Amino acid sequence: MSYRLLFHIVFLTSLIIVGSCASVKPQKHKKYKFDDDLTNFRPSYQTSDTVYQAVNLMFIDTLIIPEKHINSSLDAVLGRISENNKDLKIPVYRVQVFSNKDREKANQAKRDVYQKFLDVDVDIDWHSPNFRVRVGNFIHRLDAHRMYVALKDDFKNVLIVPEKVKISKIK
Repeated sequence: MSYRLLFHIVFLTSLIIVGSCASVKPQKHKKYKFDDDLTNFRPSYQTSDTVYQAVNLMFIDTLIIPEKHINSSLDAVLGRISENNKDLKIPVYRVQVFSNKDREKANQAKRDVYQKFLDVDVDIDWHSPNFRVRVGNFIHRLDAHRMYVALKDDFKNVLIVPEKVKISKIK
């Protein structure tokens, strides 16, 4: 019997605690009215054209005109760097939409991708014995996944493929 009495006491106590925790709706202050317009409190300044002329003259005096142009030597160095890096390959992600032995079907898949997306790179690669149609050169897998989602309704065997591509091929 003591367990039953203890149960009733705990139940009634928890009911009172839960009932007293009812939410109270916040009340609006009728006494104070807030306004965000602070234009009355901002200072206003008088400016004239002579101030602007003086500032412009200060900057003209501090303007540095280069005496020795390094464009030709810099172009030569940059040309050598780009020549050395033209065969460098970087890892990218591509979306493969087609893989089959039929070249005509591969060309049709390439045209279908071009009809849907005009500004993507679409390549047909031949790896014996199949032609593969791959779309894009994406540095991040998330970008490749966005293209995958856009193409998966139109092509049945779409997948994301990691690949190494020459830097000169990336736009």
